[in-house]
Amino acid sequence: MVWMMIEVGMKMGGETRRSGGAILSLSLWRGYPGRARSASEVRLDWGRRRRWKIGYYYYYPSPSTIGPRPKREWIRRLQYFLLQHPDPEVRASLRIPPAQLQQDGLVLYPPEVPTDGRPIHGVCSWESSGCLRTPQNGYSNHLDIIQPDPHSWVVNFDDGPLPPSERLYQILDQFGIKATHFWIGGNVLKYWKLAKMADRRGDHLAVHTWSHSHLTSLTSHQILGELGWTMQIIFDLTGKVPRFFRPPYGNIDNRVRAIAKHVFGLETVIWNFDSVDWGLNQTYATGDQVDRPDPRTAPTLEQVVEAIGRFASANSSSAGGLILQHELSLEAVEAFRRSWDSVRAARFSSVGPLPVCLDAGMAQWYQ
Repeated sequence: MVWMMIEVGMKMGGETRRSGGAILSLSLWRGYPGRARSASEVRLDWGRRRRWKIGYYYYYPSPSTIGPRPKREWIRRLQYFLLQHPDPEVRASLRIPPAQLQQDGLVLYPPEVPTDGRPIHGVCSWESSGCLRTPQNGYSNHLDIIQPDPHSWVVNFDDGPLPPSERLYQILDQFGIKATHFWIGGNVLKYWKLAKMADRRGDHLAVHTWSHSHLTSLTSHQILGELGWTMQIIFDLTGKVPRFFRPPYGNIDNRVRAIAKHVFGLETVIWNFDSVDWGLNQTYATGDQVDRPDPRTAPTLEQVVEAIGRFASANSSSAGGLILQHELSLEAVEAFRRSWDSVRAARFSSVGPLPVCLDAGMAQWYQ
């Protein structure tokens, strides 16, 4: 809708007065800026970094909000790419409908939607069809990051910052290594002092959404809020704009990828091995549907440690490790500590945060 601003100016005593209708029209015009005509009109601006104060808690969505309301500038950027992006694949991806979240934690698309990896019209859903954005599926750009450089091991953790994170930082200090943290925005808001500790120790900060929800089941505006607010709070707290993002549960399709990459500049990171450490303790788990391990088959701490060691040994001379680990519980942190000797014994050529293990260590950490 195009709002017409009608200003009725009357010079009275040196002052310009506006009618009530003009004031309302001006407010609506500012709130709904209309359709952008060029890419320069939809550039991202994270604003000036604020001096962090506890009062800023009320500036952000509630930590438990699923799909928080996005900023209008993010909506405007999405609308521009939806209508005017020069690549038809991007425009088609942004029109993929949301899936429906099932009780088993999987998602179901409308029957007319192809979930395979066809580059132009395919959804390429990892959960629904095992599809990842790779050359094997016909893709040549904006690929999912699944493997690090050969002979590399990425030290990375999901779901922080949380109370167990402080113990993790101590262990990382003892081992003399830095890590990538895929952060939940709501947790950053609740545990911002722990977030600042990770930043001060020089760790790499990345995005794991605001509420740890299944992104493919959300509307595009909700996805904007999940990614945008997490990036915003990381920037406000640290001055850094994240470059990488990992979808919770590996729940990803081409619509989510397109929003992440083209609206926010984020690259999608998956994993090449699941340590299943998330099943050790779910005390701090959050999200729209928390994975509850079957007590009959849930792994023990020893089993998680052994599995990580076997994977590290088997991949030290080939693909390397970009495994799924968490700072979700003290048990998960302890599994990392106990397995580290096995990782070190595998003698990887590069060990550390994700960018250290990409592009021969020359990858940019942030945007």
